[in-house]
Amino acid sequence: MSISLSLASIEQKLSQHNGQYATARTTRPALAAYATPTALLQALDAKATTTESERYALVAAIVAAHHAKPHAVWTSLLLLGFAPMLHRLRGQFRDADRDQRVLLAFMEAIGSDAVVSAGSFATAAIRRATEKILFAPRALQELEPEGKPFDENKHSVRDPLAPTEAELRTEAALAARRIAQREADHAAARTRVRALPVRRRRAA
Repeated sequence: MSISLSLASIEQKLSQHNGQYATARTTRPALAAYATPTALLQALDAKATTTESERYALVAAIVAAHHAKPHAVWTSLLLLGFAPMLHRLRGQFRDADRDQRVLLAFMEAIGSDAVVSAGSFATAAIRRATEKILFAPRALQELEPEGKPFDENKHSVRDPLAPTEAELRTEAALAARRIAQREADHAAARTRVRALPVRRRRAA
């Protein structure tokens, strides 16, 4: 079954998990404002009134709930919330099993310790973990660009995965800091070398 059909089926069945969700949200403050899984899913929508930081916090809360007590409601919310990324990754493979490949990689990623330990950075951790699983050396051999890319805006409006300006600025700042530190270390090393006493040669 294609990713599109799988996600459509999951979304249709989301209300079946209302009971489990209602129990869990009483112990998770980040979810308290959303009475049902459907309401929470709507809050993950990029066009919703929730801020980017709030959406990241919701993803982190869903991940924490999933690791505390795995249930279909949490995997369903994560699959639906990350739909644009799943479609984008699918488009980078040519084999007939690409839909299943992407879905399985995502499920493995959200179950990893690296994702749950990421806390508020769970959104980025899920993206990186999924890509790491998919683009292993064997998977890279099957990559092939397609002529018609998936239109994320047309097919899904939820995209908690796109790197933000803040993330990009942070990564750039860290890279610049590492370069500056290396240059400072090299300068200090040159200074120490120049400061060493010159040993004079004895006259013959």
